Amino acid sequence: YSSSPLLVGATNGLLVMGALSDTFSFGFMMTGNAAKNDRWESSVTGLGFRLEAFPLYSLAPALRDLGFFGQFGVGIAKLAAQGGNFPAAEGVQSFVSAGAFYEWNVVKFWGGHLALGPSLEGALMTSRPIEHHYGTLGLRVVFYGGK
Repeated sequence: YSSSPLLVGATNGLLVMGALSDTFSFGFMMTGNAAKNDRWESSVTGLGFRLEAFPLYSLAPALRDLGFFGQFGVGIAKLAAQGGNFPAAEGVQSFVSAGAFYEWNVVKFWGGHLALGPSLEGALMTSRPIEHHYGTLGLRVVFYGGK
């Protein structure tokens, strides 16, 4: 059994989505997280589906750009020690994450607009040989095409 302490790293993702209404979007996602310290290195990649909702869109105009999301799919995770006699762990199985974000429209171009804002996410990839948890506070950059 191997267990690492808190690791610090980066998370990135690519989304291809379509709006089903003003308040709900569905699409495909690919996300990755890599973190390490001087003794451990860990990574996870998630592939699957993403749902986004803006439930306050018509209820509270000041919070209409506050959104929530869930991601569901398959994850591939690895954990390895950078020295010592610790067994490595890796696995492929379930990936799930959830979070919230807020957007500000920045600029209009190509018939759409660019939006930026903060994002907060918690994620879990779990399989028999490994369980990988991570949290991310980040910057969301999104282009909305169309009218």
